[in-house]
Amino acid sequence: MFKSRKRLTASVSWGEGGEFLYEQYLTEDPVTAVSAGNVQECVEGDCFRGKGKFNLADGRVYERDFKFGRLDGKGKMTWPNGDIYEGEFQDGWLNQINGKGKKTYASGIVEEGIFKDGTFVGTVADVERKELQRIALLEQERIAKARYQRIFNACLLDKSADLDMQAKSIEDAVKATCGAIAEDPSWLESLQYD
Repeated sequence: MFKSRKRLTASVSWGEGGEFLYEQYLTEDPVTAVSAGNVQECVEGDCFRGKGKFNLADGRVYERDFKFGRLDGKGKMTWPNGDIYEGEFQDGWLNQINGKGKKTYASGIVEEGIFKDGTFVGTVADVERKELQRIALLEQERIAKARYQRIFNACLLDKSADLDMQAKSIEDAVKATCGAIAEDPSWLESLQYD
């Protein structure tokens, strides 16, 4: 007696704008998904929303957590050449590794840390350090913009106090002068306007 299993079926096509479209859906049909003559199928468990084992058309095997047919949570990917990744998969399709994990190549090389779209980004410490540097740079830019605006506004108020700012040429000249001062103030201008 044949026992029907749920299978994750993939449909690949090109959209009208030339974009790559990829859809996944479950089927109760016992026929496996066929892609370029290769078979893809859920061979164990629930490969839609739960824990399961999925054989991919290219020979890779994914085991563990699925969320709406996507690799999501902890899992293990094994390649036909012997490479193994164990770790996090975050809302990924069948060809993506996203999150913290460890990839051991058949050659013995080990990459442990953060992966983004299948690419090793760096160790957790490296990624955290880069993120802290990025945040510090953004904060420096925010402070510099706020200082520029503060000096520009104070200069504008000072320089335009006794002028008729209705004349466009005078307004433009005062704004250009204050912009130059705000960009690179002397120590006296910093003291006066900051």
